[in-house]
Amino acid sequence: MDTDDFSPQVRKLWALADPCTLCPRQCRVERDKGQIGFCGIADMPDMKYADADVAEELSAAPDYPQINQAAVIEMHRQTGDLHIENGLTTRGLLVRHLVLPDNLAGSFEIIDFLADQISPSTTINIMDQYHPCYKAPR
Repeated sequence: MDTDDFSPQVRKLWALADPCTLCPRQCRVERDKGQIGFCGIADMPDMKYADADVAEELSAAPDYPQINQAAVIEMHRQTGDLHIENGLTTRGLLVRHLVLPDNLAGSFEIIDFLADQISPSTTINIMDQYHPCYKAPR
């Protein structure tokens, strides 16, 4: 791929990722078994719910909090805290979290989990763009 038209930052990022032949999300690496992905640059998991009852009600996934927490622990073990050099992420964990009305997501519990069991330096992308649309015309 010709990267001449890209900004210097995009060219640097391309150079970091270019040795990868597959995206870690598609490489079938079993992270829960300790396997490490091909590029090992960074992970950006979502943490949706802290409570199993809410996960069951909203996503039919009562085991989501337990499985999600175990996955985030393993991702952090493999990549560590987020590292940024010259404006580019070079390695680490960035957790995405969508705040829901009435604290349905358990935002405080998720933040406490990250600070206490992952790292007090965990980088979190707090998203507030929830817009209820389901059956809105009713």
